[in-house]
Amino acid sequence: MTTEVNANRFEKVLEKGLAISIGAAGKTQWASKPKDAHQLLREAYGRLKDHPELRRVAPDGAVTYSDPILAIAASWGAIAEDIATASVEGGDLTESSIWKWAVTGVQAWINRGDKGMSELAARVPTRTLNINKNVARIAVVGDAGYRGVPQQRVILMIREIHERSPFDLIVHLGDTYFSAGEQEVLRHLLVPFSAINAPLVTLCGNHDLYHGPDGYLAALKVLKQPGRFFLIKTPHWRIAALDTSFGSARALRNDGKLDPVQLEWLNDLLVAKTKGDLILMSHHFIISGWDEPAKSLRLQLERLVRGRVFAWYWGHEHRCAYYDKGKWGFYGASIGNGAFLEKWSDAAKADTPATWHGGETRCSCPGIQENVYWPHGFIEIELRENRLTETYHLEGCETHVRELVR
Repeated sequence: MTTEVNANRFEKVLEKGLAISIGAAGKTQWASKPKDAHQLLREAYGRLKDHPELRRVAPDGAVTYSDPILAIAASWGAIAEDIATASVEGGDLTESSIWKWAVTGVQAWINRGDKGMSELAARVPTRTLNINKNVARIAVVGDAGYRGVPQQRVILMIREIHERSPFDLIVHLGDTYFSAGEQEVLRHLLVPFSAINAPLVTLCGNHDLYHGPDGYLAALKVLKQPGRFFLIKTPHWRIAALDTSFGSARALRNDGKLDPVQLEWLNDLLVAKTKGDLILMSHHFIISGWDEPAKSLRLQLERLVRGRVFAWYWGHEHRCAYYDKGKWGFYGASIGNGAFLEKWSDAAKADTPATWHGGETRCSCPGIQENVYWPHGFIEIELRENRLTETYHLEGCETHVRELVR
């Protein structure tokens, strides 16, 4: 397993992180688990000290490890080299991010057979969320489960608009960072969003299962959500809120997929006699002008939804962009700019052009390098009988409106 993390840097971060993780009583931070990530990393690091030949360094500095735990930790730690995260003070990427990703990778490996996954599998829809209004208003935000200056700004935007013209529902498209343990879900998602006096539901992102399903299951219970996937209905529209993470077979869960039970449920919605009233919301995507779409999800749904879905909203890629029907047969929008920092770039894939992306401004959060990152924000959706109005709210009071007629 190869990673772009420099060998010396990674091992220094690992040594420092392991030293900090020991408390005054000599216990790890997650001592309640019989075999937690810190313990496994400590044992693996000890093996490396005794057997340096476990380390293999390429001429360019990339490192591989014969030890599986070190290999997993290094590959996940490498993620921190390509992304930036915002701290509560608005800070930038630090070595602590490499440590957090390394620990998260090992914990995800531990939890790959978590018995709680069967409990999550059983969380199929128990009811439909009905919004009995001829004009329904929904706020949609993605990847917003990370406490910090960007999140605070987005929550304030939603709250201010909600106080003027109330939202019937807030939909979070998934991801509580770094790995959605119960404390992370409480601190980074549930408590911050409680500042808005409106019902909240949250979809399952790939990060939401890295520490097993307990954190996400706790969120479902607190929010009284009808399931890990479910249907939202207004008098004129149906919204299928999907779980694209549970069915993924990869440890990173970055290749979304619907499990068989959910796929059958969605197919029933798609074949029902409608007037083009079905909308999808999910964490993963099958369209992007930047990143590679979830291959498994695209194989499952690209042909199935063509001509049967009016619009699709997703997160995961930390950008804000929308797409016209084009070759996909439905309107689409990426809304993953709720809290994370993503370095700005124009669309890289000429065959998948976004109709609009990003706005005129860049992230201007205090303490964060200016003109570097995508602007944070959310989308306001207003649903009328034959019309859907999208309003994209970005930092600096910038807005963009798209009117979609059925």
